[in-house]
Amino acid sequence: MSEQVTPDWIAVDWGTTHLRVWAMQGGTQLAHAQSDDGMAKLERDQFEGALLKLIEGWLGTSTMPVIACGMVGARQGWVEAPYTAVPAKPDHSQHALPVCDDPRLHVRVIPGLKQASPADVMRGEETQIAGFLALNSGWDGVICLPGTHTKWAHVSAGEVVSFQTYMTGEQFELLSTSSVLRHSVDTDGWDKPAFEEALADSLSRPERISANLFNLRACDLLNGCCPSVLVGPTGCRRRGQQLISNLRRCLGRPGCPSNCGGWCPYGIGRSSSGLPPCKGNSMSRPLIAILRGIKPSEAIDVAAALLDAGIDRIEVPTNSPDPFESIGNIVDAFAKDALIGAGTILTTEQVDQVDAVGGKLIVSPNCDPKVIAHTKAKGMQSWPGVFTPTEAFAALQAGADGLKLFPGSMAGPSGLKAMRAILPVGTEVFAVGGAGPDNFDKWIAASADGFGLGSAIYKPGMTAKDVGVAAKAIVAAYDVAIS
Repeated sequence: MSEQVTPDWIAVDWGTTHLRVWAMQGGTQLAHAQSDDGMAKLERDQFEGALLKLIEGWLGTSTMPVIACGMVGARQGWVEAPYTAVPAKPDHSQHALPVCDDPRLHVRVIPGLKQASPADVMRGEETQIAGFLALNSGWDGVICLPGTHTKWAHVSAGEVVSFQTYMTGEQFELLSTSSVLRHSVDTDGWDKPAFEEALADSLSRPERISANLFNLRACDLLNGCCPSVLVGPTGCRRRGQQLISNLRRCLGRPGCPSNCGGWCPYGIGRSSSGLPPCKGNSMSRPLIAILRGIKPSEAIDVAAALLDAGIDRIEVPTNSPDPFESIGNIVDAFAKDALIGAGTILTTEQVDQVDAVGGKLIVSPNCDPKVIAHTKAKGMQSWPGVFTPTEAFAALQAGADGLKLFPGSMAGPSGLKAMRAILPVGTEVFAVGGAGPDNFDKWIAASADGFGLGSAIYKPGMTAKDVGVAAKAIVAAYDVAIS
């Protein structure tokens, strides 16, 4: 059963193999839960029970709005939500209503999108596109949604104009597990130069992709090539086919892999093929500015400099002069433009003080389940400090939104890589302390989702102009590292 929270509504992503739910208060996530009760294992009369198992603790006595997307709306799902033909806005103004026995449930199922020629469909990705457009108003370009079945969607004037699906992930899975290549591929390995070389070859000689794939096996047999090196060429030849097919779609338009955290093979592919780099909202980089020692009188000017540079996550540690006044000042000026809160939070009383001045971000140097739970009960983001798998799982169990790996200088990228192997899929980890412009690339390669930056971006005595210069340099270094 889910934890006790009181949401305004519940968001549901119901796929073929998994069910994921989020308790929402407006646009703020209060809690989340998931199960293996995907569409494929349920009969139509079992969907309501599977949903209630996850959200029972979030329901009161009144009716709860539930908005669901994904395969729950397929013909074999809870209720069929007929596809909407493109061009269309992914605004979810139409929906299907499954029959619910529990009077507390008011479930609406979002329809997918369909394309007549060439024939194509999507379910669930249209909601990801809607979320991206909500964060990037007026955006026009091509969105790539990597996955087992990767989608490339052309978006213009708020509408999905056209899209194309590629079975890249499934093809790679089949090649690496069921074909002769399985003897020569280590799916845990990666070699960026090999990836780029094979991608270039695929772009210039697409007719040889199938032959080149068997060359990988022959190379291993005759020359003893390292299996991990073969992952890049195998995967990139599938992505190379996508890029070839999408050159016309992408030329002259910005592109964005909508769910790639940090470093992204599709970003490398676009750059290698002469396309513009992947860009989303310039204010959405996973960088937290830690303003330790800032004074209330300078808080607004420094925050403005950070926003101008492209950093919109701001933390004022509680061991700064009058920290809550500084947080309140920044919130009053930039609440709509930034995620603002406090660091070095050790007690629930401090959480209340941040909440009182409008802060929405709580960062701690340690893992205290009471602080995490209290933070989530207040509808705020919780990022506790962890250093071991034990602390990481305790933080996630308590409801943390993400993890602050601290001190990063002691764990190092290798420590994160080792921990990532046992963390739940989708867990966000920000490296703090020992992570910065000089080693962004190493941390990203080790799967870091973001970074907390302290003295590299602000030290007492720096002017707002100084902070702006430092922040722009950090943003530039980060952009280089992910591309």
